[in-house]
Amino acid sequence: MNRLLVFWIVVLVLMTPAHARAGTPYSVHWEMLQESNSCEDARLGIPGGDYFHANRMPLATFEVPGAYVSIPNGPKSNVAEAPSNSVLLRMGTNEFTFGTQNAMGNDTCVHQQNFVTLVSIPLGIQKPLFNVRRDGTAFSGSTQVGLSLSEINPPLARDIANLEVEIAAERKWLIENAAKAANLAERLDLLQQLDTELHDLVSRPLDEISEVDLDAILERYGDVVDEATREALVQLLSDLKKSVQDLKDELASLLEHFGAQADAVADLVTGEARAAGFSPDDPWEYSLTSSEVPWVEVPDVGDHFGDYAEVMQTLVHASSRIAIGFLPYAGPALDLCEAVTGKLLCLPGGEGSDHTTEERVGSAVGFGFGRDRERKRERKRERERQVESDCVPLRRLPPAPADPVTIM
Repeated sequence: MNRLLVFWIVVLVLMTPAHARAGTPYSVHWEMLQESNSCEDARLGIPGGDYFHANRMPLATFEVPGAYVSIPNGPKSNVAEAPSNSVLLRMGTNEFTFGTQNAMGNDTCVHQQNFVTLVSIPLGIQKPLFNVRRDGTAFSGSTQVGLSLSEINPPLARDIANLEVEIAAERKWLIENAAKAANLAERLDLLQQLDTELHDLVSRPLDEISEVDLDAILERYGDVVDEATREALVQLLSDLKKSVQDLKDELASLLEHFGAQADAVADLVTGEARAAGFSPDDPWEYSLTSSEVPWVEVPDVGDHFGDYAEVMQTLVHASSRIAIGFLPYAGPALDLCEAVTGKLLCLPGGEGSDHTTEERVGSAVGFGFGRDRERKRERKRERERQVESDCVPLRRLPPAPADPVTIM
């Protein structure tokens, strides 16, 4: 089994694009056993599905080739892997979630054992995550695992160790040469501040670190430490910047994978209508026909229909993706991590704060609900003015769609 796991990890690393391979490779290793009296097969209902999340980030899960075993009238077993990257992990507590159920919807006849482990082949790490038995039930749960900096990012751990050595050496020199060292107390205090600030920095999640923060540290301390300390500081900050970029690349890879998966489901949902000639990209598909609303004399509403059709067209695309639990990416204006996590990770002053459901859906769909409501109010006021001036009855437009709710 270990040989198979090593082979699979190596294959995944070689097949993964270079931009997504930065950091330390990790994998969530899942062994499943279906007993002979279980009505469920030991296969993934959704290859590449997000059966696991690491710190709220979805992990694509795949079956290990050749691992499936089925004994006639006996048990069935399989192994799956969710390859990930250390940039999704953080120093200290990490939360992993796991969810599985019968793809046919009936769990009452399921008898299955699951063993899940967090693995890093390069670091020789194996940490148990879940030991779950299912007898007539689905499962959804979470667990927490503590990780040190050396288990997440060995280069950063080495950088901080080297910098501590240089800070200690400079502090020792200052004390030994106190008589001829200018501003001794101030320089010792600055070294202590630098040491404290860097320990705080590397303990923070990467999504809370910006290049502005790192450049500010170098600006504050770069000219007040000796050359050896400065070189060690520059190396640490450079590796931190690389790790932040690695995180963005990893998020882009996740978005690409799950976005394509969501689009495939959306195409499946609308496939029958498309075959019948429906085109969700055509705004005139959303027009009202005479069979739906009795004909009456109405004033020319012109552009208002265009607004209505545009909103309906957008909602058809978005609701099919939102309904399956995926928050779509809206374009370059929205930071990659916001679409996945729902947090204002990369906006100034917004670190760590959560989007509301309306903000997440509004930004992902590509239009603001605030603007949409203002348009509705303006259209209502204009209709009232037209009624007052012309005394002509207006045809009633269908009610505006309710705000969609993201299903997580």
